[in-house]
Amino acid sequence: MTASGDFHGDYFTNIFTVKTWNEFVAAGSSTSGFLEQRRKAAEKIKPGDRFLCYLARVSRFIAVLEVAARASLRPTPVCWPTREPQGRFLERR
Repeated sequence: MTASGDFHGDYFTNIFTVKTWNEFVAAGSSTSGFLEQRRKAAEKIKPGDRFLCYLARVSRFIAVLEVAARASLRPTPVCWPTREPQGRFLERR
């Protein structure tokens, strides 16, 4: 945001199920992931952009997260039991 309160970044949708949202929160709500096949799209997301978090099957937007760092590929698991994404974003609430 600028001093006047205007936001000049981009917005992206981050879709969760109830289960994956609970896993995200239990893991500290600071890192979300993406699958390898979404890497090109993920590389366009930059620090300062916002994720609009959508809860599937409930049909609600539940959070807005600020991207804190560019996407990175990490071979080590973070502890998401449902599905282990290959890439990560660091985020701020």
